[in-house]
Amino acid sequence: MATYPVRGVGIAAAIGVSLTTLLYVLAVFVPAVVATRVATTAGEELTRTTAGVTVLLSVPFLLAYLCTAALVMTWMYRARKNTDAFPGRPSQLAAHWAVTGWFVPVASLVVPCAVLAGVVRDSLGRVRLRALVALWWVGWLVLVAGDLVSRLGAMRADVLLARSGATPGLAHYRDAALRGTVPAAACLVAGVSLIVLIFRISAAQQARIAPDAPAGPDVPTAAA
Repeated sequence: MATYPVRGVGIAAAIGVSLTTLLYVLAVFVPAVVATRVATTAGEELTRTTAGVTVLLSVPFLLAYLCTAALVMTWMYRARKNTDAFPGRPSQLAAHWAVTGWFVPVASLVVPCAVLAGVVRDSLGRVRLRALVALWWVGWLVLVAGDLVSRLGAMRADVLLARSGATPGLAHYRDAALRGTVPAAACLVAGVSLIVLIFRISAAQQARIAPDAPAGPDVPTAAA
């Protein structure tokens, strides 16, 4: 059976995860740090400065997140497809779930984790790394839920400020950073765990398919 190279796309995905994680954490805490440094300025100036910093971090984060998502799904698809060529019992989930599993409502809460756990089992056969998959997935779910709660809290705080006619002050930005502490910590846990998994799985699969096994065609862009 054809196999797919995973080292190159794995390195790119790991770099993307690192950059996305860093930008997310910076976006959570840097506005509060900037607000602390310019707290003596007028309220409108403080708002403009922190808003500019937020945009400066948010736009690169969004771009990095979208590119990283495509890279991670491409890597997962290739890694899952490779396991079809390895000896052992076949996986219960088809390879396409490495991509579509992220978008199906409700199933997206479980399927990506199940796909990667199967890849670890078929590539490494180590229970401890399957535990790392669980750590990655718990971190991801806490990040998603915590980020939603944080954004809802920020919207509520903005509404209260608008009703009072006040401008955001230092306390406003410190509260925002405090709300983002949990999702930022979860982002670090999920990011580091996924990077370790990517490198370990990629190394194990390349060792099994190289140098004699034929490499399969690139994953179509639409599937990524």
